[in-house]
Amino acid sequence: MATVFADAVPDAVQRPLVLILDGCASHYSAKVVDAAAHFSILLVFLLQNGTHLLQPLGVAVFSTLKNKIRNLIGELVEEEDSGYYSISKEDAIAVAGMAWRGAKISRNIERGFKACGLYPLSLVKMGSRLDAFARNGAPRHVQLAAWLQMREIVHDEVLTHPAPPHKDSSTKRKRVSVGGRLLTHDVLQELGAGKAKRSSGARKKSKHVQLCVSTWCDIIESVLV
Repeated sequence: MATVFADAVPDAVQRPLVLILDGCASHYSAKVVDAAAHFSILLVFLLQNGTHLLQPLGVAVFSTLKNKIRNLIGELVEEEDSGYYSISKEDAIAVAGMAWRGAKISRNIERGFKACGLYPLSLVKMGSRLDAFARNGAPRHVQLAAWLQMREIVHDEVLTHPAPPHKDSSTKRKRVSVGGRLLTHDVLQELGAGKAKRSSGARKKSKHVQLCVSTWCDIIESVLV
């Protein structure tokens, strides 16, 4: 990608070059970044999931091209009287070629960069596109659905609820309940005694297991002999 882009730009154009890319993670890698650095290319990635609003080709080219292809396929299907709507590879390539020639690609590319505020640079148009991205392309007059309004309320008033005020350190703390009882010094001693008893029982059980294993080993050796 970087090689193709660098070769397509005349040597008379001053380096470094700026290449604007879709921000999808699958579109770049360490290899791409290294190649771009080798050819003095600065990579600028657009926001993910916003190419239909922020990417020049997505704004002014792809939609027109898809509509052309859709219309041509519709005409091709209508001409077929047998009800068999399969399109061969040759027909698909022919349809794509006719759509490409009729979509005025060069003119729309220029309009796309201008509409996105990328060339010529326009902070106003960039801000307008980012605002549209925040609204997911929905018109301003469209009211948010009830569940979206509730989501905003939950996010702003519940999930981001301020922390409770810090209590005075002089306030006497309540004792922690353990098994339905207040955790007092006596309970701690009781718990400690129980823990020591469990540890002693575990040691006795371990010794019993070792003794049983040793006994079984002696029995097996006697049988083998």
